[in-house]
Amino acid sequence: MGRGIWLGFSTLVATLVTIATFAQVVRRLLGVECSFARLLMAGAISLFVGQPSLLGLAGDDLNEQSGPVTVVLIVTLVVIIALVCGMAFLVIAEALVVIFQPPRD
Repeated sequence: MGRGIWLGFSTLVATLVTIATFAQVVRRLLGVECSFARLLMAGAISLFVGQPSLLGLAGDDLNEQSGPVTVVLIVTLVVIIALVCGMAFLVIAEALVVIFQPPRD
């Protein structure tokens, strides 16, 4: 029982750290100030896009005979795809916030 709780807690912490890291990288790359909630959503989208992308790109093609260069290239491509998706969400979210904001007097 204790091992399952520890595994769940460590998975949660690793996920939160990954989301925060993706969010900060997206914010730095775009160079805009955003609300904390939108940054966390961008980080979560990056994380949730990265996982299936990695499984889809790696698939059954990666095995013991694959060289380290192949693995590094696939992981780099997945990180770039995930960051671009997070940045796209952030750009669209910022555009919608400006469109739906009431006019200032």
